[in-house]
Amino acid sequence: MNGAGKSTAVNLLVGGLSPDRGRVLIDGRDATELTEAERLGHFGLLVQEFGRFEFTLRDAVALGSPDTSSDGDVRAALADTFAAGMPLDTQLGQQWGGTGISGGQWQRLALARIHLRNAGVWILDEPTSAIDAEAEREIFAELQRTKHTRITIVVSHRAWTLMGMDRIYVIDHGSVVQQGTFAELMSQQSGRFAQLFADQATNP
Repeated sequence: MNGAGKSTAVNLLVGGLSPDRGRVLIDGRDATELTEAERLGHFGLLVQEFGRFEFTLRDAVALGSPDTSSDGDVRAALADTFAAGMPLDTQLGQQWGGTGISGGQWQRLALARIHLRNAGVWILDEPTSAIDAEAEREIFAELQRTKHTRITIVVSHRAWTLMGMDRIYVIDHGSVVQQGTFAELMSQQSGRFAQLFADQATNP
């Protein structure tokens, strides 16, 4: 649901916007009491327009992470990805004479970058809208395998991508209008979530 308020909610969490009323609490602390670095340190953010940084593999993954990150840390972030066995000094990007990779592979590197930051909360805002279905399945399978290590917030207007989520909050016109598991929301046939899913089923 474009314009429902999903991205606004994300910006309120990370500090891109300030609330008109109410508070944002992070680990029980008012977010306004945190420095910018402290606040952002809680989050790993992946948005729809993820960066394609045509650096070496090492630098592309380590971008934005602490200088103390070792090659071993980068390797751990790349585990189970297409780049797990690639040399870390591999140049990415064909315009520099390097290795060309697909949109889905750039997306996997963006996720590895978040993994290396080791933030407690991952926010994935429409993370797979620009990649093919196979790459999307791989990414969500990976998220399911590792979800016990963090809080993951997935923002999506595609209902079927939310099937494996522990809890779903449906936002419409800036308000939470439903919440529950996928099965619970689908059982409410008159609810906004079920209506959205039905629309997508008939208009893929």
